[in-house]
Amino acid sequence: MKNNTKRILIITIAILGFFMSTFNNVSAINEPTIEIKPRSPAPESTIIFTPTVKDENTTEVWLHIQECNANMGICFPDSVKNESMTDLGGGKYEVSITLLHSDATYIQYWIDVKTSDAWNGYFKGSDGKGTIINLSDPVNGDDDDTTVNGGDKNGETPGFEFIGVFISVIFILFIMNKRKR
Repeated sequence: MKNNTKRILIITIAILGFFMSTFNNVSAINEPTIEIKPRSPAPESTIIFTPTVKDENTTEVWLHIQECNANMGICFPDSVKNESMTDLGGGKYEVSITLLHSDATYIQYWIDVKTSDAWNGYFKGSDGKGTIINLSDPVNGDDDDTTVNGGDKNGETPGFEFIGVFISVIFILFIMNKRKR
């Protein structure tokens, strides 16, 4: 029975090592966070983007943003902006963007961070077009609120759910092994 436990432990470590080796070199710990004020901007309003980049080798941060109208199914080509962000120190950067279109219903954005190693894109969304922020009604906007990580579930880091699942599987295997005795 001790050999089975040893075997399960070795297989578990091997599988965990495999999963850990498949991650990118960019650790989720170094992934930036972003604060957006106001949380629900209105069309033609001004939005302040303030990312916090934890990588010490950061040399530049750029914001890419575009206004779109979901009702018409278009993104306005004249609203594409690629803005260099001002370094505030301590890993914080900031840029203020004024939206142009009164009929825009949402914006999509992402940031590019240049380090001494390479350019890295963040908040690109699952389709690579950017994180979407729906625009509010100008009358009912909440200009005093702030969103962090573009409304990304309060800054939770996605992709680490498998660790809980993996630990659960190990626990179940140990219980099943114990019952066989």
